[in-house]
This record gives sequence, C-alpha cells and structure tokens, in this order.
Amino acid sequence: LGAIGYLPGAEAIAETLAENSMKLIALKGVLEHHLNQQASRSLSDDAIRVMNLMDSLL
Repeated sequence: LGAIGYLPGAEAIAETLAENSMKLIALKGVLEHHLNQQASRSLSDDAIRVMNLMDSLL
C-alpha cells in the first residue's frame, strides 16, 4: 500500500501488526506519493493526517 501511495490505506498501515519502522517506511511512501501528486505547495488535510499517524508511531 505504501509503495503505490494508496492514501486510504494509511490507517490500515498504522494499525497493522508489524514493526513501527516498517509502518513508518510504508507511510512515508504514501505521503511522498501524495505530495508529488499535489499541485499546491501547502499541506492538505490528508497529508497532515498521514504525518500525525507517523508521529504516533515514533
């Protein structure tokens, strides 16, 4: 899910039974894909949601 940047899968990635480091790598892929698809330079609500999920895993 992270490799293809599937944004709706972010919560599932964060909640899966795996090492936090693996979840962070997957969420980073989701976030990077989302940011590369955006035209504006500001952060969307979805990007902030993914970053909050990442923060919760640290």
